[in-house]
Order: sequence, then structure tokens, then C-alpha cells
Amino acid sequence: ASRSQLTQFGNLWLPVTVYLLHTSRYFKSLITSQMSGTRLEQLQRNKKNKRKNSGTIWMTTQFCIRKSTFLALRVLKERQNSIEFERKIKARLKNILRWTMKRENLYKGTLCNLENENKELKRRLNEMQQERDHAEAVNNAKEKDKLKIAEKHPAFMEKKEEKKKKRSLFKT
Repeated sequence: ASRSQLTQFGNLWLPVTVYLLHTSRYFKSLITSQMSGTRLEQLQRNKKNKRKNSGTIWMTTQFCIRKSTFLALRVLKERQNSIEFERKIKARLKNILRWTMKRENLYKGTLCNLENENKELKRRLNEMQQERDHAEAVNNAKEKDKLKIAEKHPAFMEKKEEKKKKRSLFKT
């Protein structure tokens, strides 16, 4: 049998070979049935020489067993590697998920802190604006009172203005 036929056979019967290793007669019959028609005809023509015929079949059987067991072992190893790889990926994804959850909680915490700080600053700003408005109202009331007093007692206001001038001259 040509190498491509045996390889094709090994790939074709890969899952079955593990179960058929101990039943070589059945395995030999499978091999002969899987070979191409020309090879099967050649084996039937050589039936007269039983030794050659059985030797050829046994050699192809041995080769197929070796090839298929190697392939079966490789498939099992690849499957095991893929399971381990899958476990590693799952663990990595869990770690990433944990990390993102921690970050998200941290961001939520900082966001809450920033929102609370923003509320506090707005409250302080409102208080300062109220204080300023109150101070302006008091100053306006004082100015109105001064104007009323000035209208009633002009001499009193003149004395205050003179004191202010003296203080400003004294300061400079």
C-alpha cells in the first residue's frame, strides 16, 4: 500500500483503532477493505503465494497500527493540552473579571466621593453667596441710614468725613 493510502486509512479510522488493536484479524480485514481496488486485486492475484500475501497484510497492519496509535496518542495529548489551555484561559478570564470588578468598585467609590465633594462645594458656594447677599443688604441698609442721617444732620456727616480724611492722610 502506498504511504498516502495508509495515511488516509490511519486518519480515517483513528477513533476506532484504540478498540481494534487487540483484534488483529478484524483489523487486517478492515485494512484490506480500505485499500484501493487495484491494491486489493493485486493481493487477490498473489493469493497463490500465501506467505507474501499474509506478510504484506501484516506489514500494512503493523504500519497502520503504529501510525494510528501514534495519531491516537497525539489526539489524546492535544485534547489534554486543549483542556489545560481552556482551564488556563478560564482562570485568566476570572482574574480579569475580578480585576475589572475591583476597578469598577474603586471607580464607583471615587465617583461617589467626587459627587459628595461636588455637593459639598455647591453647598458652600450657596452659603457664601447668601453671606455676600446679606452683607450687601446690610451695607445698603447702612448707606440708606447714613443718607437719612445726612439729610437730617449734615454737620454729623461732615465730622465723619473729616475723620476719614485725617485717617487716610495719617496712613499715607
